[in-house]
Amino acid sequence: LAELQDAQTYGDDGDDFATLPRTAVVDRFDILQLLVAAKISDLFQRGVEGELHVGRMTLDIGRRDLVGRQFFGNVLFNFDGIHLALHREEAWRVRLFLVRPVVHTPSTLDPLFADSQGHADDRLFWGAYSEMPWAAELTAQLAYFGLNEKPAQPQRQRQIQTFSLRLLRPPHAATWDIDIQTTWQVGSVSPAGSTTRQDLFAHYQHVEAGYTFAFPWQPRVSGVLNYFSSK
Repeated sequence: LAELQDAQTYGDDGDDFATLPRTAVVDRFDILQLLVAAKISDLFQRGVEGELHVGRMTLDIGRRDLVGRQFFGNVLFNFDGIHLALHREEAWRVRLFLVRPVVHTPSTLDPLFADSQGHADDRLFWGAYSEMPWAAELTAQLAYFGLNEKPAQPQRQRQIQTFSLRLLRPPHAATWDIDIQTTWQVGSVSPAGSTTRQDLFAHYQHVEAGYTFAFPWQPRVSGVLNYFSSK
């Protein structure tokens, strides 16, 4: 699989995107995805199917609020590494990955396993995701993500672990649907301009409920509540 990205700006005065790093809006003619994929069939003779991806890739996990291709970003996030997806019919799905985030350079090809100055990139991102049916037509999704970021500048070091549980009942005509997700994050970070490490504890709660009417156009009404902690 190969996918190219050419993210540019036209007609801006040079300070139109002053609040954003240049690498967030410009990445001229670069490789977004370039990977090889191997299909897995009847693993261990247990009916397990899947795919193994190795190379440069983008990732979409669960609701895509924690890990996913941006909906509105000009430059998309991508990663170098390995990704394994397994499933057994409708019983369960599991995804595992171990990658390094790609460091974007606006005018040249993004480096492989290095930062924009060519130094060894000491960032590592990994995770596990599982999905399985649960009671009352609910699907349970469990996720864990880890980030270990140790660049040469000590004021930019981060070690973060994220845990998430989601219960989902998708919309159907003449029935209620729900989407409940709880996410917790722990670790340590170096505040901007400081080499002092601070403990991190934060959480995010999402609740959505709706009802779909049994009309030909299937209108749906819903309510959404999101809560983010400050630290």
